[in-house]
This record gives sequence, C-alpha cells and structure tokens, in this order.
Amino acid sequence: AEARVVLLGAGGSAAAVCEAVKRWPGARVTIVARTAQRAQRLAGRYPGVAGVHEDAVLALAEADLLVNATPLGIDGDAMPVDPAKIPDGVAVMDLTYR
Repeated sequence: AEARVVLLGAGGSAAAVCEAVKRWPGARVTIVARTAQRAQRLAGRYPGVAGVHEDAVLALAEADLLVNATPLGIDGDAMPVDPAKIPDGVAVMDLTYR
C-alpha cells in the first residue's frame, strides 16, 4: 500500500523525513508548517513526493502516518495537533526527544 504521511514542520528533521519517504514506493508526504514559504521550499525539493497543506487536521483525513518534526513538546507539554483530532488508525511518530 502507498503510505500517506502528514509531516508537521519544515526544518532539518522534516527534510530527513522527506528524504526517507521518497524511498518508499508510491508514498506521498503532505507538509504542514507554520511558515508557508518554508513548507513550499521543502516540498519543492521533492517533486512528485511532497505537497503542502495549510491545515493539519484536514490533511490528516487521508493520512496513514503523522510525523511531528517541530520543536513543540521539547520544553513543555504543547502539542502541534490536538490528539482527539487524529483519526483512528493514523500512526503517530514524534521526533522530539523529551
């Protein structure tokens, strides 16, 4: 099956996720970031693999995997997406190390 990944963030960790996803046959990644320009720039490095969406909750409707590549959660309990809004069956990976 083709993986559908929603990626939160557009920095270095997010780029590493995109690099991995491009190696998965048929996989696609949707980048959701605070700064649209950074998200577009990152997606542009992965044509045919990456796209951009403005709303994480809407993007999750079609997702298999949610990856948090933002710094949220390192210095507190903040979360980039309300866990109650993550659809059943969507796997979650958090790259924060706290």
